[in-house]
Amino acid sequence: MQRSAMALLVRPDPFDDESPLGYLLRLIDLNGLVSGNHLLDLIAVEGRRWRSLWAVATRPQGMMDLAIALGKPVEPYRQLAYTRSNSELFSTCLFKGSQIPRWALRVKRSHVCVVCLRASAHARAVWDLSLVEGCPQHNIRLIDACPHCHSALRMARQEVATCGSCGFDLRLAEGEPLTTVESDRLRLILHALAGPHDRPNMVGEQVISKGGWLALLAFLWRSGGEWARIGKSDT
Repeated sequence: MQRSAMALLVRPDPFDDESPLGYLLRLIDLNGLVSGNHLLDLIAVEGRRWRSLWAVATRPQGMMDLAIALGKPVEPYRQLAYTRSNSELFSTCLFKGSQIPRWALRVKRSHVCVVCLRASAHARAVWDLSLVEGCPQHNIRLIDACPHCHSALRMARQEVATCGSCGFDLRLAEGEPLTTVESDRLRLILHALAGPHDRPNMVGEQVISKGGWLALLAFLWRSGGEWARIGKSDT
């Protein structure tokens, strides 16, 4: 524990909109660590070493171990985690107070808004949602590959704003505007997430959970544009 406290000299608090994985990457960058494995070594508690950054980000105990290593209050870090749970039907994760299907979180490729990164080089949690392909603030497409070397942006790269393969500064990339259809789709997805956490939505006499809403949106998305007419009808 003493070794962790000495190595992690820069200990920022998470941003309100920050992804838990993005926060781990920011710690690696600000403390000049060699890799994600270096951070995992430093936050090991009583012989318990987490196997990946994603495992830390999706388990309350992992984020609690991180808080202990940083000398921070434990509870805010526990709440930051994308806590995983299993139901009879499917696995879910806690996302900013909402239970969403496990498939609704990205796990392989990172997506970023290059304009957001210019304002602050931290990863926003909304970028981790698999159905979100655009930035709600700047109305541009998220990118998931380096514009310079075309490599996929790895989830566990060393710096949030830098390509892990060639070192290209992603803040130098140009953003591509969303189409009107894509903007409407993004609005629908975010509206589904912004609803009450403790009260299901009603459609006719059927109760639909947030997970159900996301599944419905995914189906409409893949079926080719029917959701666009739905979106316009409720404005």
